[in-house]
Amino acid sequence: MSKAYFRPLGLYEPKRKKLNKRDFWSFIVAFFLSVLCLSCGGIRSDPLSDEEISQLTYPERIEIWCTHFVACLPPDTSSISKCIMLFGGMRISDACIQASRKINCKESDQIRSDYRSACWESCTGDWYQCDGDVRYDCFQQDLMVFDCEAKCYYSYSAAYSGHCGRVSPDGENIVDHDICWCNL
Repeated sequence: MSKAYFRPLGLYEPKRKKLNKRDFWSFIVAFFLSVLCLSCGGIRSDPLSDEEISQLTYPERIEIWCTHFVACLPPDTSSISKCIMLFGGMRISDACIQASRKINCKESDQIRSDYRSACWESCTGDWYQCDGDVRYDCFQQDLMVFDCEAKCYYSYSAAYSGHCGRVSPDGENIVDHDICWCNL
């Protein structure tokens, strides 16, 4: 009996409503518009101390980060649940959480703002590369690091196959860039 795998092209709502490609790319565009802050106001500060931030669990980190991220988007372009599905599994440092709490969207339109440099290292080109169970995504000059097990869980409510790369674990599927392969 062979396992079924799927290529991470679509995203799924917690209620299993499939997002279409247009919604996915709209979210990606909205993400980078928010980073450039073309149409957003300030973000409220959380009452968390730096010590409390260092003790946050991963689910708490992604929820806080997405709450601030979505607050910078134009109305009706995204939701916290869509953000978590897209960015779930992304490593979020204490410095990134702190920077996201303090950001004023209108002031963060620099290409390498303090917020972006606190959250991601700079990189060149658009590429995806696996190193064990970790996937590195270079997109729009930002290097995002994803843990494959968490990526499969948050994006697809699926278990990670234990394989990251261009070829599926069974060798039957080949894609054009490295991905975390998730079990169906």
